[in-house]
Amino acid sequence: MSYQSPTLNPRTQQHEIHRLLPARPSYRQLGLSTETGEVNTEVKRIAVYGKVMTPEMRVHILEELGDTMWYVPLAMFSHAIDKLDAQPAQVFLDMLQQRGANLKGCGLILSALTGAVAMAATLSDEQYGTRSHRDEIREILTAIVYVVERMANTLGSSGEELRIGNITKLRERFPDAYSDQAAEARADKGGLSALQS
Repeated sequence: MSYQSPTLNPRTQQHEIHRLLPARPSYRQLGLSTETGEVNTEVKRIAVYGKVMTPEMRVHILEELGDTMWYVPLAMFSHAIDKLDAQPAQVFLDMLQQRGANLKGCGLILSALTGAVAMAATLSDEQYGTRSHRDEIREILTAIVYVVERMANTLGSSGEELRIGNITKLRERFPDAYSDQAAEARADKGGLSALQS
């Protein structure tokens, strides 16, 4: 697996963030947990219910992993984090070793990490911008990227393919700028609602 620590490139990613980012701070927290939940819905079907992964399930997991990756630079931007760590802290690598690097183990860890970043961001509003706050969130986001890339590799893809696919989808959905109406219209899904697609 080739882990790549994301960096905010001022000419590309930050432009996309500014163009597509809703002004509401809760967007990044709710979005990250929503997308992780969608990944884990499919993981649960496979790991708990014993379903055999179909090509459609694989595509859906990869799409939702890409959506999860979208929220990492949003959180970085929101917390003035320019670059993630070169690799996750040992505690996260130990967690992965203990739980297993399969879809179920990664899904459980991804869920915990998503909750941890939301908790860290929520509890530190009065301390916003302190070095320890940014360090904690950077460590968690680094681990999220690592786990997402691990899951993508398990499914025969990569973090870079997830990012490219997600930006392509968002450019189609929001050709000019983010709007709640365009988010609901889902042009990239032919206008199908989230429940239908």
